Amino acid sequence: ISKLPLPAGTKGNLILKGDLTTDSIICKSGGLYSGGVINEYGTVTRWVGRKITVWKVSTGRYKLSHNLGHINYVVQAIPVHSSDNNCFVIDGTETAHTVEVGVQWNSSWTNRAIHFVIYAQQ
Repeated sequence: ISKLPLPAGTKGNLILKGDLTTDSIICKSGGLYSGGVINEYGTVTRWVGRKITVWKVSTGRYKLSHNLGHINYVVQAIPVHSSDNNCFVIDGTETAHTVEVGVQWNSSWTNRAIHFVIYAQQ
């Protein structure tokens, strides 16, 4: 465990356990929990933060499974190719530990890649 001093004028210390990576940085007041790109098949092709389980539910609909254990989080989902596509956060509960996101084009669910992020209090 390393203890790093904060810049002058701030209080406290940054405590680092192990190597400094995006997985080792935790914001107690809230911050990035997980993020990435889900391809049209439901596979995450790029990650930032914690890796979570993602699967395709049906055409244009994908579930993200987390282990936060509370509802103090926000999910944002944006279609990768956003012209004429709309992305929705469909459902999420603290007891199921899942959030469903989906993409529509012309009022129909459609398979498209999605950028997603989960910001959470930890």
